Amino acid sequence: AVLPELQGQAVGVRLLAEVVAFARGRGAGTLTLNTQAHNLRAQRLYEWFGFHRTGEQQTVLRFDL
Repeated sequence: AVLPELQGQAVGVRLLAEVVAFARGRGAGTLTLNTQAHNLRAQRLYEWFGFHRTGEQQTVLRFDL
């Protein structure tokens, strides 16, 4: 996540570009990510960057202490 005060400054784009470059540099063929269904801003960023929806449903588990 990008701090609210840094949003709109392409920080997310730069972070994502670094992750993709890192993965490519190590021979990865695919990157998979997930985000919360209501996080439309992140989904738009990922799709703009070239990620596509797979149609898979993710199981999310939480352990409260």
